[in-house]
Amino acid sequence: MLVVSEKLNLRSGPSTSERRLRLLLAGEKVEQLGCEAVTGGLTWLQVKTATDGLVGWAVADYLITPLPPIVPNVRMKAVGVHVAGSGDIGDLLGVAKRLHEAGTPIPLIVVVSDPGLCKRIKDVSPATVVVYRWVASSEDSGPFDNLKADGTGTVADPYLWYDRLMARHSQAIGADFHQMYNECSFGGNGQTTFYAAQVGDFEMALMQRANRDGIKLTFGNYMPGVPEKHHIDAMRSTFAFAEEHGHALCYHAYSSVMADATFSYDKEWYALRWVPFVKDFPRLKVILGEAGHYNSPRFRGRDDMLRMMAELEGLLMPLRQSGRDVRAAYWTIRGQKDVSWSVDDWTPYLADYEAWMKG
Repeated sequence: MLVVSEKLNLRSGPSTSERRLRLLLAGEKVEQLGCEAVTGGLTWLQVKTATDGLVGWAVADYLITPLPPIVPNVRMKAVGVHVAGSGDIGDLLGVAKRLHEAGTPIPLIVVVSDPGLCKRIKDVSPATVVVYRWVASSEDSGPFDNLKADGTGTVADPYLWYDRLMARHSQAIGADFHQMYNECSFGGNGQTTFYAAQVGDFEMALMQRANRDGIKLTFGNYMPGVPEKHHIDAMRSTFAFAEEHGHALCYHAYSSVMADATFSYDKEWYALRWVPFVKDFPRLKVILGEAGHYNSPRFRGRDDMLRMMAELEGLLMPLRQSGRDVRAAYWTIRGQKDVSWSVDDWTPYLADYEAWMKG
């Protein structure tokens, strides 16, 4: 079985001049029937579509072998660290090095605005997934700022957006994934299916551009108000493309507004709503880029931190044991002193995090 990497035409014969049978979508599965032909410098394969059994010819360059399932090391806990953009990182590198040597590496570190930190982390803990995001201020522009909830309005040009962000991201040597915009919220604001399609088209183009440079992106970057099923359906080809090319879906996992002391209350909406929506994409990597209390202050001391991490770990571990590559970053160390995030800083409790990871 092969998977379509990008949209292409299924034709009645091995040539672009042959009749088009229908459009194959990214992520669609086809079966190779054994016949092969070379026409006009292109290699063609005869295939049968998995959805409707249609037989035709498609260009081989756009048909790829699916990646094998990713089974994470279940010794590795799911909850890592979010590193905000200024201040003192404390003993983070020491903790990362010692946990790596102990065989219980930090699963995920999200680095904000400090590109040099990415390689320093990978050098001491190669198994840690590092995500880089650049944030100038809480007023950063986003690609969907001018897109209205009904889908009208404008979306940023994905290639210009990518090139502008790469001026910062190209310095993040060692980052496994690049988060190229802050957040995209669907929560309770009446966004339509057309809105979701606009978002999906932008993200697809962004990932295609990243493929040319050989880097991986996070897409989605959803806040607690995440897409509903009809939104996901409109972005299905985007999800399929990300799965096949190794990009990662990003959500934020906060507690419920109505029950702020626990992840468990309303967990399908906040921490785990993505689960039923992506069962069709079992190899899609999932990153929870931020996790903690929804309301500020999100950090409420050592005991609260350990309890919240243990609860989130409990929610995610069954998914990891089933083969899903899911990693979360608990909010936050290295508090930004120039904005209100300083109250969220748990840098002094890194030793407690290290002990929890080994425990």
